[in-house]
Amino acid sequence: TGVQTCALPILEKQMCISDDPKEQAQFAQQYIDAGFTHLFFHTAGPDYARFIRDFAKDVLPLIRKKNAQVCAPVR
Repeated sequence: TGVQTCALPILEKQMCISDDPKEQAQFAQQYIDAGFTHLFFHTAGPDYARFIRDFAKDVLPLIRKKNAQVCAPVR
């Protein structure tokens, strides 16, 4: 529909909709580069616990590797 076509470019700039860890890390990096110190990650899927586990395993290491000087593991 027209709404989906119109909204898609706006949404693509504001959120990362991807199952590729590299794409997710790259998307987060733009905010890190802009000086953000806190980022919020969310899924609309039904298994939030799995999302958190997978994100911590697959995406956070990529973010930490690129930003070792500013990213400390949460304990």
